[in-house]
Amino acid sequence: MLNTLITLFGKDNETLATAEAEFNEMLERTQAMFKDAKRGVWETALTANERQELYRSDRRVNKLERSVRRRVLVAMNTKGGDTDLNNCVVLLHVVKDAERIGDYCKNLSELRDYDARDLGGDEVSASLRTIADELEEIFDAALPVMASDGDIDGAVELLQSARELCKRCDQQLLRIAKSDKDPSSVTVHVLLTRFYKRIAAHLSNVLSVVVMPLHKIDYFDERELEGL
Repeated sequence: MLNTLITLFGKDNETLATAEAEFNEMLERTQAMFKDAKRGVWETALTANERQELYRSDRRVNKLERSVRRRVLVAMNTKGGDTDLNNCVVLLHVVKDAERIGDYCKNLSELRDYDARDLGGDEVSASLRTIADELEEIFDAALPVMASDGDIDGAVELLQSARELCKRCDQQLLRIAKSDKDPSSVTVHVLLTRFYKRIAAHLSNVLSVVVMPLHKIDYFDERELEGL
């Protein structure tokens, strides 16, 4: 998708080519942040140095978001009538979702501050672990889809998976509410469910630009896919 976007602006536009590279770095960094945070939740707690490294990555993601915005705005004001404003809007839009994913990964890394105990192997925890594994798979597959020149089938499949995962997170909250967990454990499980749902939703937003027209970015309407 982004390769196509840059082509529409013109191959000579180094400003937008750099913006594309910076957005790709945002996705790659948030992917690594998610993996580290997931390990800290479900395996061994992150060390102080590992958490600081994750925080540094989050600050880098924030800096990249501002840089991408600046570069796109420069391109919009220097290319004149040749600039494709629709695609400018797309790039400005997806960097916000990538930045929010970074925030939620940082939040995940902090959950053991609420309760340092392992989450356990009960049914509620097992379901959340499955959601975490599936979300990681979606994240891993999303990066090559976004780097392609229009893998619509791949994007649709991932969108459907992410939307289903969001629904399962909602169902998970009901199960947590009916459990006999103590307050600190409930807090961690509820926040974990919330963060997973939001990361899945923001990944869906990013993927939606591959298949949805501009006015339906963030939404997935299968009727729009007819004839593609």
